[in-house]
Amino acid sequence: MTSAIKSYFQSQPANIVFFDVSKFLFICTLPLWRSINTIFLWVLIAGWVFVSPVTSKLNELNRNKLNLGVMLLLFLVFVYGVLLDLPQNTNNFDVLTKELPVLIFPIVIFSLEKHFFSIKQTLLFLLVGVIAGIIISYIGIILNIFDRDRSLYVEQANYFFEWIYTGWNLVKQLDIHPGYFAVMLVVALSGLLFESSFKAMRNKRISFILLTALLIFFLIQTGSRIAIISLVIIVVIKATSSNSLKRISLTGSILIITTIILAQFEYVKLKFDLMFQGGERIGRWKAILNQIIEKGSFLKGVGEERAFQLYQDAYSSGGFEIALNQKYNAHNQFLEFWITSGLIGVLVYMFVLFYFIQKTRFSGVAGYFIITTIFLSFVESFFDRSKAIIYFSFMFCLLIHQYQEKSDASK
Repeated sequence: MTSAIKSYFQSQPANIVFFDVSKFLFICTLPLWRSINTIFLWVLIAGWVFVSPVTSKLNELNRNKLNLGVMLLLFLVFVYGVLLDLPQNTNNFDVLTKELPVLIFPIVIFSLEKHFFSIKQTLLFLLVGVIAGIIISYIGIILNIFDRDRSLYVEQANYFFEWIYTGWNLVKQLDIHPGYFAVMLVVALSGLLFESSFKAMRNKRISFILLTALLIFFLIQTGSRIAIISLVIIVVIKATSSNSLKRISLTGSILIITTIILAQFEYVKLKFDLMFQGGERIGRWKAILNQIIEKGSFLKGVGEERAFQLYQDAYSSGGFEIALNQKYNAHNQFLEFWITSGLIGVLVYMFVLFYFIQKTRFSGVAGYFIITTIFLSFVESFFDRSKAIIYFSFMFCLLIHQYQEKSDASK
């Protein structure tokens, strides 16, 4: 392996090496700290500038102009939401800087030829980042257990599996939403389980089983119901779409292991119980809809800034004290678009998701990504967080870029 790396650095031009290294660092840090990942995003952009001639980039952009148009349309939804705040709020254009990856990644990815990116590399780099995140999180937990003078968490626990080490506290060292980390973990794990590029790794039975068990265990610790459900759906789809006894056995084993581990966590079981009972979140959604109907803005939306006040009014009138005090958003991306940008906003977002499905046909990793994204959209307003925007924009463009020709050829 060392000789292969040495050979690569000796045989490749400096601009290619720089771009590949920047790509590795950017993808690996997607599940990690936002500040470091943002730095490597700019390093990736610097690598992109020198990796191919301008004429080649322009030709590729012309070939992908429809893909570019779709992402531009999504960005214009955010622009519309900011414009609705005028003339009361003239400083709200700062919101758009957070959404810039929606424009940056289409230009970077669609301006390069397909061979500059690789599904196998992307999955491998993402898996490395996820494993690094797990190791860092567990080191933080162990330090917390053994060092009573260090206040790493709100509380301290006597042993590893106490509730205090789930959810937000689990990934406290990474400064990332546990649900977003869980979604990336599911995509990486699904690739490990089912993509042909990981067949050699799966053949190493002991290491494969241990790694899979670790990933599933950490996934359950995050407490992300949507990520767990997404994994189960992906596993079932893969099993039912194959006549391979080996794959069916693998699927059954994964589901059994997941069920056994899940049964050990009362915290996660409680969250599932609340979800199936409807829970507080549906009540908050109803209160938000009632507010926007009362304000007469059901079709056109209220804008980015006024949406926050609408949520506060809804939580206050509905008696949702935690949501009110914590200043929660809608926790539903479809509803968030509807409130901020009106009917046109939610329709554009649904069109963007449909366009992705139509271009990729649920192929391989694209299927894992869109399943997790759609489920996440029902319970999180993830476009409110820059980390989620970067992940969505990058993966959305990359997967269309890699799968669109296969999809078009199959028609």
